[in-house]
This record gives sequence, structure tokens and C-alpha cells, in this order.
Amino acid sequence: MLDKIEDIEVTWARRQESIRGILKHLRVMVETAQLHSHLAERHCGISATHLWALWELHRAPGLRAIDLAKAMAIQAPMAKTMLHDLQAQGLVHGISAVGGQNSVRMSLTEAGRQRIGLFPGAPQGVVAAAVENLDDDRLDHLRLALQALLEAMPHADGKAAFAPLGDCIRDLGEAHPTPAAARIGA
Repeated sequence: MLDKIEDIEVTWARRQESIRGILKHLRVMVETAQLHSHLAERHCGISATHLWALWELHRAPGLRAIDLAKAMAIQAPMAKTMLHDLQAQGLVHGISAVGGQNSVRMSLTEAGRQRIGLFPGAPQGVVAAAVENLDDDRLDHLRLALQALLEAMPHADGKAAFAPLGDCIRDLGEAHPTPAAARIGA
């Protein structure tokens, strides 16, 4: 009987350690993403989300707003707004193709290419870069694990799925400064 109690206590202790480890990993991930967002603004003068959009256009010149939205997993109107913002700053330019306004293909200007070069890290964001580097098995395992975690959360809002992480982190950081923001003098 004593062995069963000890086994239960050991199992419970391991579970608690796993929970604490996951919470720590999530905190580090959010902190790292927030630091990345602040660094993008500091080094490039644009948001991490805008930097990511420039990087996508660098990877695949001639994207339409809908293509950019798909590449960044955001809503098309948000991508269109970003492209207008970037165009107003002289970082991208559009070439109209046959078919009207929805077929405008965007490319980087020289200023846009230079802006990407100012950033010392992954222009697409640290989380996106890390996820892209996972092998297929780990990627699928992570997707399923995160899906299970979200299903267990009572107030998870699916609308956030289409908001760039950099924007979520920046908005959170504006309301509640974090140690990352303090370290870089933001």
C-alpha cells in the first residue's frame, strides 16, 4: 500500500514539475517575442509585423494582399492596410495587373530592402522562424498540443488567430511594460 502512495506522490510531483516547466517556456516565448517586437521598432523604425510583411515580399516579390495575408496567417483587410502603410512610407510599390485593384502585385523598393537589412535577427519574427525550423513530426506534435491547450482554456478567442503575434505582444506591452521593454530602453 505504501508503494502505491509513493507512486502517486511521485507521479503528482512529476506532473507539477511539467506544468511549471510549460509555464516557464510559455513566459520565455512571450518575452522573446516581445523583445523581438521592440528590437524591430528600434532598429528598423517599423513594427515587427510590418517588418515581417517586408520579409515576405523579399522572399516572394509580386505578392498580392491576399497572398501576403495567407503567408502571414492574417486577414486580407489587415494585409491590405499594412501594404498601404508600407507604400506610404516608400518601402513597397505596387504594380497593377490585369483584373483590377485586387490584383495589384507588391514589391520592395530599395528603401524596403535596406530596412530589412537593418534588422539583426529573423525579420519574420522569432516564433515564426522557430516554427519554420521544426521538422514535420515536431511541427505536427506542437500543433496538436497547442490545440489541446487552447481547447482547455475557457476564454480562448479564435479571432486572435488572425492577429499577428507582434501586434498582440506590442499592444500588451503598451498596457503592461515588461522587463524586455525596460532592458532595451523602450
